[in-house]
Amino acid sequence: MARPREFDVDEAIQKAMELFWDRGYHATSISDLTDVLGILRGSLYKAFPSKHSLLLTTLDRYRIDALDDIRSQLDRPGSALSSLSEVLYSVADSCSGVAGRNGCFIANLTLEMLPHDRVIADRISRHYQQLTDIFEEVLERIELPSGTTVPALAQLIVTTIQGLRVLGKTAPSRQLTRSTVELLLQFMTDRSRLERAQVESAIHIQHLTGGIIE
Repeated sequence: MARPREFDVDEAIQKAMELFWDRGYHATSISDLTDVLGILRGSLYKAFPSKHSLLLTTLDRYRIDALDDIRSQLDRPGSALSSLSEVLYSVADSCSGVAGRNGCFIANLTLEMLPHDRVIADRISRHYQQLTDIFEEVLERIELPSGTTVPALAQLIVTTIQGLRVLGKTAPSRQLTRSTVELLLQFMTDRSRLERAQVESAIHIQHLTGGIIE
């Protein structure tokens, strides 16, 4: 009896991630995986009990790499605002044109797997929280208008990034995605604009609560 072919697990994870990213989880069959990975089913199941467990492994790999990459970019020498701006404009560029149609692996999984897959949902929620925490850290090193709520601003940055990732599926122009980032940065550093937004938010909350603010 022929022995199952040995294979590089790290390489297999990378290839599987690219396949899930390109075709989607449900559209990727076990045969697709074994063909692309160049291994037998027995070898695949020996390393990964199921297709879903392989998906979780690829998601974890992507999350770790993405968070490490963001951290390294934000920790570069120079001002924190400059580093943040570079990161955001880099995201804008990756979400424009033909390249943007690839989307983001996590954004694609969010649209395909949520809300039904709670395991995937928990991992993605954890990723967004970790990403928010990273942006909170860099915002603490930036001189922002007084009264700025750093956690809320970090969440706004994450929301903008993920919105651009989804918008990227329509291949928007580079001018459009970059103008979105430019407005975000202007909002962050414009004291009067931020104060107006906070006042309008307070008025809106007061209206919703019937004038009662605790």
